[in-house]
Amino acid sequence: MLKLRFLKLCPLFFVCLFGVANAQSTIRVDSLLHQQKTSFLIKQDTASLLLANKSKLGATIFLRIGTEDIFSYHSVDVFRNLAGLNHTIFIKYNGKAFYNGPLVSYTLRKNHPDLQTFKINLKANQVLKLFVKIDNKGLKKSNREIQLYNSEGWNQIKTSETQATQTSLYFSLLFIGGLIIMILFSLLVYLENSVPDFLYYAGYLVFVLLFSIVADFPAKYNSIIIWNFPHISLNSKEVLVYGYLICYHLFLIHFLNLKELIFSVYKWLIGLNYLFAFLMGINLMALFLTPLAFQNILFKLNTILLFAVIPVYGYIIYRLFKMRHLSYYKYILWGILFFYLGNIAGTLSQIFNWSVGGLFPNNYTQIGTFVELCFFSLGLGSKMIEESREKIKFQNQVLETQMMALQTQMNPHFTFNCLNAIRNLVLKKETEKASVYLLKFSKLLRLTLENSIHKEVSLEDNLTYIEMYLSMEKLRFGDSLNFESHQQLSQDRSTIFIPPMLVQPFIENAVKHAFTAEIQQKNIRIAFIQNGNILEITIEDNGVGINAKAKHIEKHISRANEIIANYLLRWNAIYQHKIKLSVKDKKTINLADSGTIVNIKLELSP
Repeated sequence: MLKLRFLKLCPLFFVCLFGVANAQSTIRVDSLLHQQKTSFLIKQDTASLLLANKSKLGATIFLRIGTEDIFSYHSVDVFRNLAGLNHTIFIKYNGKAFYNGPLVSYTLRKNHPDLQTFKINLKANQVLKLFVKIDNKGLKKSNREIQLYNSEGWNQIKTSETQATQTSLYFSLLFIGGLIIMILFSLLVYLENSVPDFLYYAGYLVFVLLFSIVADFPAKYNSIIIWNFPHISLNSKEVLVYGYLICYHLFLIHFLNLKELIFSVYKWLIGLNYLFAFLMGINLMALFLTPLAFQNILFKLNTILLFAVIPVYGYIIYRLFKMRHLSYYKYILWGILFFYLGNIAGTLSQIFNWSVGGLFPNNYTQIGTFVELCFFSLGLGSKMIEESREKIKFQNQVLETQMMALQTQMNPHFTFNCLNAIRNLVLKKETEKASVYLLKFSKLLRLTLENSIHKEVSLEDNLTYIEMYLSMEKLRFGDSLNFESHQQLSQDRSTIFIPPMLVQPFIENAVKHAFTAEIQQKNIRIAFIQNGNILEITIEDNGVGINAKAKHIEKHISRANEIIANYLLRWNAIYQHKIKLSVKDKKTINLADSGTIVNIKLELSP
């Protein structure tokens, strides 16, 4: 019995088919009808047709075998189970064979309009004998509907298909683009910091990317080079599923520190990883070593198993929900929830054949996965920020310890000078001076100890310390050592705080190294000038200057300045209010002058 479906008339000629063909019968084309499409069923998977073009013009015919309902083959799972899109289609005419279908490599089918259509050109007054064979490898029932279109009818059906898939395709491409960006970002972060969280996350995203391409193969991605190996590509979905689940579990284990915090969840995920790794290996070997029939059975077993472990994930979500108050757990919890909601929505859409906004079932899964990735990215970013803060805090603690060590380095240097001065007084039998010197020195030691445990001390305490130090030095140098202090401040000295031992080392260097025996009057001048939150400290002496070639000056520069430079370097690394230091020889300003000018600019604490 002939099954005819007429659409609107068009000015083009076409075909007329008689009867329902059986496996060996011949379908004759006796006349041309002005219609866009006609269709019929063949009884078995092979048939012979006669197409007759009795016009004086050539004709282009699009012969399609299988469903025209694109929703019936939107995903690889539906395709593998339901009749609609045939696995392999073979036609032969004019002594040439042509192949099409998902299980035909891309190279052999790339000249055909789509996965189930052949383009046939008929000459004027030509009768073409056509042999058709459908081979589904015994895995599912064949769809034996044959549709014939003229050019206008074919353009109309393809336009309809494009419109039906456009929204879904754009969304899928946006999803895949986002995955690629996240993969590159995660790999770069891993290469930069060697954090395993980002490696597992990148692995998870790679498997999700490949899975998305394979899952949407029939409707969207059948014209890419990987389909030169269709037997492997079409059945690789389960391998990819197990791959992304394994990486997913490893990411959760490391990111959430589950071994320490939720050991029961850790054990379940490790157990699932061993199971999935085993199944992944079985499926991988099956792709290369077993026939399609066995792979199809394996596909169904994998589906049952993945549904069977859903309660385990329910338990994991429950445990994470109880720990949602901990850092990062809320991000993972919400991410997993949206991931499973997307999968459930996709499954329901597939079962009940409904679509919203032009989206296919796989798009709902992609939406859930995309929202999950957003939450995971927030979690990773939050963890990076917190770890960065902890790292900075630890570095600051190390630097503060180093600063204290540098202060300790200064103190022995000063102590040595003082003890050497006391020793000289004792050797000269100036016991009274030595006693006074020792008393002052003990007070200085106590003050040094008190200052060394503080990050900052008041300017008033600093001045007291400096005055005590110089009064001690005057015991050694006498009236030849002169000291002058000048302050121009906008607030009280007791409310201005500067680092301890910031000024004293420069004064000590001047006393120890700047003055030679030839200099009769040894002058040191210190100025403190405040301009807003900037305190400028100037230490000036009339010594030999830093450019002098004397041996003792070279030693002075090599050791003391190194300690001071390290001290300021660490201070600036820790605190927002910075210190700038400059040391100039006065001869560079005025050749007739001699000595050194030390200038310190310090941002005061608010």
